[in-house]
Amino acid sequence: MLRILPLAAIICAVLFLTAYGAGIYPWTVCTVLLVFSATILLTRIQPAASASTPRLSLPRLYIATLALLGLLLVPLPLPLTRLTGPHRFEQNRRVVETLTSVRSLDVETPRLMWFSTTRNRAGTLRALLLLTVMFGGWQLGRRLDARQRQAWLRVLILLGTVVAVLGHLSKWVFPQGDYLWWTIAVPHGLPGPVGGFVNPNHFAGFVAMLAPLALAMAVTDGRKHRWFLVFVDVMALALMTLAILFSMSRGGVVAYVGGMGVLAALFFTRSGRLGKLTMIAALAVLLGAGLFVAFQNAQVRERLLSLRHPATTASLQERLQAWRDTIGMLRRYPVLGAGPNAFLVTYPQHRRTSSRAARDFAENEYVQVIGETGIVGAGILALFIWVVLRQIRTALARREEPDFRSAPAIAGAVGVMATHALVDFPLHLPLYAIAAATLLGFLWPVPVRNGASRSGGWLHATSIAIGVLALALGPAIRLDAPGLLCGARGPTLTRALVWAPTAPLIWRRLCAELTRKETKQHRHLGERCLTQAAEYDPNNYPLWRRLGEVRETLGDNRGANQAYRRVEELRDWIKLPVLPEE
Repeated sequence: MLRILPLAAIICAVLFLTAYGAGIYPWTVCTVLLVFSATILLTRIQPAASASTPRLSLPRLYIATLALLGLLLVPLPLPLTRLTGPHRFEQNRRVVETLTSVRSLDVETPRLMWFSTTRNRAGTLRALLLLTVMFGGWQLGRRLDARQRQAWLRVLILLGTVVAVLGHLSKWVFPQGDYLWWTIAVPHGLPGPVGGFVNPNHFAGFVAMLAPLALAMAVTDGRKHRWFLVFVDVMALALMTLAILFSMSRGGVVAYVGGMGVLAALFFTRSGRLGKLTMIAALAVLLGAGLFVAFQNAQVRERLLSLRHPATTASLQERLQAWRDTIGMLRRYPVLGAGPNAFLVTYPQHRRTSSRAARDFAENEYVQVIGETGIVGAGILALFIWVVLRQIRTALARREEPDFRSAPAIAGAVGVMATHALVDFPLHLPLYAIAAATLLGFLWPVPVRNGASRSGGWLHATSIAIGVLALALGPAIRLDAPGLLCGARGPTLTRALVWAPTAPLIWRRLCAELTRKETKQHRHLGERCLTQAAEYDPNNYPLWRRLGEVRETLGDNRGANQAYRRVEELRDWIKLPVLPEE
């Protein structure tokens, strides 16, 4: 019974996340983490004596990353934050001064104003939670035997097919509006949800990651002369391919091509002449038929044809600018970065565009990791990539039947992830990240012998503690969420400001909360908060216009004119009146 627990836990967790928002709700990720940790503790195994562990291993990188996140999350009193650098200390000092004034106006503030090194404590806590559950998924993936691995691959292929079909229906046949799976309401946004995902890019990326599994399984089944299963695999691959093309996600299409290209190259180099011809013909027919069907839709055709000149698309130009600005964050936070998931609250200080559109992510995992975790995080990322590539090479070199069957499939899925991460942030999506972690576990099979071992148990006890902590924090782990902050009142806003000292939205919301009261003290303090918001988001022209209006109501015409001039600098077609300053 215990032998089947890892597979059952993985299947239940992935299906649960698929049905409930792909893990965008932290409590769902906490639930999965607790299930994974309990399963690992119940099925502890002892590696065989012949098993050797290289000095640079994935568990050691995981421990190093845990240590980094723990260092970033440690709360410190204001004087000790000088050790985190002058920029952070000055940001923290402004929060203390402001909240001290707020407290004098009978607004509730946190008793302990201690600050973490990260500029977004809630976001970094979510990163810690996701990292921990990914490690649990990797551990469970390692424990699957050959038959269970094959079963998990087939479950993923079936899941990808079902998600692809239902996602296509939700976009083109039965529009789901601002709902996931037509039932779970989410905030309005463009271009809108697809299936159980909040946007088409996540939907297409997830399906694309599973598509190489179908192709690899079709080749394996063909070698075993299981022709019915080959037909099922090919049909699944065809449906996933069509869903990706019709999703109108160019990043998903590029990721699909990247992963399938890796897998096709592996099979091409390992096959005879007949196998090579079969592979070329099969892929040509599949892609040709898919493009023919997709091109019948004018919107899809226009979207796909834009890939002929990707450098000229507005989307890529905006991304390139965001990547340059994100790397620019290193000048202020060079060693440890601003903190995982701190992009949302620190990017506005460094962006050079005055676009009104909010950008919560850099839409490039590599750039975002470097910008958010600095030189230390970049080094860990480079070592992680090297370890994964080394392990793929080792797994492909094995000729044992179980590993030879799964290794090419995993290499194809990794190809999708590596390509998609160039133009999106797929690993921030828990469902995607957890499914990927279980697949990576296949590359590290565990030779075992009878008996259980308690070694490493502290890691999984730590995982349980992190899950319980995240559940205990409740809504606090989402204190950076715009949807929550827009409806928050004084106590929540002041706590959020301690957790994210540079968040322009929090400073703006605190201003709005203070100016609701008509006293002069409240309104002057609100103006100070809005001025701070403008300093942390200097290219936001609606913010400057609002600051000018607030100053005008306070009788500060000179300050209002300064704000209005900034508006005209950012938008020269906006002409605002010049107020008398005498």
